[in-house]
Formats: sequence, C-alpha cells, structure tokens
Amino acid sequence: MTDERPTPNPPLWLVMMTAAMAGGMGWGIRGQYGHETGAMIAGALVSLVLVFLFCPGNSSIHVIRAAALGTIAMGFGGSITYGQTIGLTHDGALIGNWEALRWGMLGLAIKGGVWIGFAGLFLGLGLGGKRYKPFEMFLLVLGMLTAVLVGWWLFNSPHNPANKQLPFLYFSDHWDWEPGVELKHRPEIWGGLLCALATGILYAALAKGDRLARNLALWGMLGGALGFPLGQALQATNAWNPEFFRESFVGELTQYFNWWNIMETTFGTVMGAVLGLGLWLNRRLVRARYQPPARLVDRPVANGARVPPRVGRVQQARMDRRCVRPWPDDRADPTGDVRTGSLVAVSATVADHPPTDRREDASRSGRPDQPER
Repeated sequence: MTDERPTPNPPLWLVMMTAAMAGGMGWGIRGQYGHETGAMIAGALVSLVLVFLFCPGNSSIHVIRAAALGTIAMGFGGSITYGQTIGLTHDGALIGNWEALRWGMLGLAIKGGVWIGFAGLFLGLGLGGKRYKPFEMFLLVLGMLTAVLVGWWLFNSPHNPANKQLPFLYFSDHWDWEPGVELKHRPEIWGGLLCALATGILYAALAKGDRLARNLALWGMLGGALGFPLGQALQATNAWNPEFFRESFVGELTQYFNWWNIMETTFGTVMGAVLGLGLWLNRRLVRARYQPPARLVDRPVANGARVPPRVGRVQQARMDRRCVRPWPDDRADPTGDVRTGSLVAVSATVADHPPTDRREDASRSGRPDQPER
C-alpha cells in the first residue's frame, strides 16, 4: 500500500544553491564524455538533489523512477549538434560580426531550451502523482518519435550542402557566414526534438492533466534558454577581447582559464538553479507516493516452512542484538526445516517480542536469552 505524505517545504535558497551546484558540476564533468552519456551525469545529479529535497525519507519506487526519468531525459538533448553554433559567436573569422553573434546566441537559446525541457518534463512525470501505465508510456514515446520525424522535416530539412540547400532556420556555420571557406555542414535535429517535446507537454497537460510535468518542462526550457547563451557569453567575451583577458590586471588569473569549461559549468549552474526554482514554485503539485518499508508476509521460506505473520513487524520494532543467537547445533528449529544460521525468523521474532516476553520465553525454554522454540 502507498499513501501521500505532505510535501516538504525546503528553503528556496537551499533548493537553488544545491541544484545549481549539482548542475554546474555535472555539466562540467559532462564535457569529458560528451553527447547523451555525458548529459545524463548532470541529469542524475540534479534529479537526485531535487528528489532528496522534496521527497526525503521516501523509499518508494515512484521517487526512484522520477530520478531515473530525469536522468535519461537529460540525455536526449545530447543528440543536438551545437559546436558550430558556438563557433558563430567566437570563431576568429567571425569576431566583430554582430549578426553572426546574435544568430548563434538565438540558436543556443533554442537548443538549450529543448535540451533541458525534456529533463523537466520527465522529472515532472515522475513526481506529479499521475499514473502512466507501461503501454501508455510506450504509445507516448512512439508518438514523440513520430513527432521527431515531422519536426525534422519541418525545421531541419532540406540538408543538401552539395546543391547549396540548407534549412531556413540553420544555426550551424555555412557559406553565408564564411564565404569561400570549405566547411562541414552539420545536419541538425533540434526541430525534431522540439516537436517531440511539444507532443509530450501537450499529452501530459491535456490528456493526463499533469500540471507539474507541464510546468516543470516550461521551467526547464527557460533554464536551458538562459543558461546556454549566458555561459557562451563569457567565452565569447574572452574571444572578442583577448587583450583585456591576457594583458590587463586580470590577465594573471584569466590567462589560465579553460573558457570552454567555464561555459559548460555556467550553463549547468543556471539550468540547475532555474529547474530547482521551478520545482519549488510548484512544490504543492508534487504528489510522489509514499511507500513504507517492505513487510515480510506469511510465505514459504524453506521446504514448506512459513514465516509467521507477526514477523512482518520487524521493521517497526527495535532489535536487541544481544538476544540474537544461531539455532543450536542439534539443527532443531520451530518447523523442522529452517537450518543452522538462518536468523530470519529468529531476529524478527526477537524484535517483535517485548523484553518481558523474551524473559518468559527464555525461562520456559531453559535457554537464557533465547525465544521460545
């Protein structure tokens, strides 16, 4: 059986600070692995922090599933190409080109929003208390995959560089930005993922009435749309003003900076803080089910022997370990089947009996500190 417990109300500063730290560290580590696998590191850290803060002491499979969903969903955006989009804002040949800078920042905002939006959506699915059956989730994923194809066709095609054919909204480098330069024109997929994200949000909001999933997806999109451009703004500032960061009074420090890692860490910090803020503002929508510790039941344990129903109370009583002993070497036991060293029934029974009962049992059995056999 499961029930719902009042959702804790952790301080806003604690939520934002810890989620920002988890996101910054996770995204910084992500750069060592890249793409989907690396992104899931940040997803795991941020999701676990938020689950621990808003569902403390809850060992239910529902909160575990919520953290897992947030982790996996963070990896979806790893399929988005963004290296050349960043290049539009700080490549040497484009320094001073404000139009390229604005276009690159717009692309980073869109790609970052889609990336973190998935994490918010699926984390909300896990914490919102709405039941999604396995077959229903299968159909949802199937619909989102179909939306990927539709979105790719709408926003990311045609892609035929040999014939000078590129999508209208193309955020990677191409001949208009650097004429006469031989470039590898990257195929983009952000449009397909955007449509898939929209499909998931609409299904959660309209078909399931899952307000937390909808709201957290939108907050995730905001966090990604702010974090990616802000992080890159720091790296682009260094690229556009190299003399200041190498020869001025700050040069002694900034000349050793890894600006790419600074960009990634800033992105993760901002998106984690915003995602934490969004969950805190929607904390009353958290409906994670509470599951008490597992109870033993009256079921066979060995050769037909059964554990008495009262043994299930072992989780609710304090165990006096001084009174737990193995069965004697005569291999006798209450049922004739449980052998030496099997302390499951013994420990549980000792824990279930109050001290007075244990003393009476011991006196009846003739064995000090042993329960009645």
